[in-house]
Amino acid sequence: MEEMQRVLLSYREGQVARQSPLGPLFHTFYAPAERSAIVRVFEQRGLPKALEDFWLRTSGARLYEDVTYGQWGLVLYSPEEAGARSQDAKEERPEDYRIGDLIVGEFLGDLDVLLIAAEMSSFNFGAVYVASPLDPRAEWPKVGDNLGDFLEEFAQVNGEKFWEGN
Repeated sequence: MEEMQRVLLSYREGQVARQSPLGPLFHTFYAPAERSAIVRVFEQRGLPKALEDFWLRTSGARLYEDVTYGQWGLVLYSPEEAGARSQDAKEERPEDYRIGDLIVGEFLGDLDVLLIAAEMSSFNFGAVYVASPLDPRAEWPKVGDNLGDFLEEFAQVNGEKFWEGN
C-alpha cells in the first residue's frame, strides 16, 4: 500500500497538473472506497493488489483532465463502475475481453479504455493495457506490470500517451 500512497501523492501535490493548448489540466480524487464495496463487487474474482490499494485510497480519480473542453484526461472508475463496465465489455466483445479482465478507466476524447488483466491463473495477472475498440486484443499495448507502475509512468510523462510512440 505504501507504493500506491507514494504514487498518488505525486499527483495530489499538484492539483493543476500542467498547462496544455486546451488550457489547464487538473487532477480530482474521490473519497476512499469502502472495503465492503470492493469485496461485494469483486468477491468472485481475483483483484490485483495495486488496484485494491488504489481503491482503498480513492474510489476513483480524474487525471490530467481538460475541464474546459473535456477532450483530454483519464477517468479511473469506482469499484462499482469498473464491475459494470467490465461486464458490458465482455458481453459486447466476447472475442476480445476475457473473464478476468477489469476495465478500470477511460481516456477522455477517444474510445480507449484502461484494462487490468485479473485472471488469477494468468501469466500477466495485474498487468495494465490500453484497449481500443478499433483493434483486436493482440494489438493492445501493455502499459504497466501493475496499476502503480502505469500511474507512475503516466505522471513522469505528464499525462501524455507514452504508449503511442509519438
